[in-house]
Amino acid sequence: MAWKRVNNKGNSNSNILKWDTPGKIVEGIWNGISEGRFGELGDIGGTRFPLLTVLDRALREISVGTKVKATYIGWATSNKGTQYKDFNVDIDE
Repeated sequence: MAWKRVNNKGNSNSNILKWDTPGKIVEGIWNGISEGRFGELGDIGGTRFPLLTVLDRALREISVGTKVKATYIGWATSNKGTQYKDFNVDIDE
């Protein structure tokens, strides 16, 4: 048996969306959750992104195959004073 080296030194996170600009929208078919290098990733229409708490709570309730639109609103502050990234998540009926 021969061994073949697999290249694992590439930048595998280069195609991960960053939620950095309020108003940023990702729209498409919800493909579900997968494990990423640094935690769980969501996938809408082939665009992968970190599952921040607000997104995680909303998207776990949606069936794979549903048309979804996620909109990054910006930073918000919880009742306890903690800042978090806030989103609107809509589905196509």
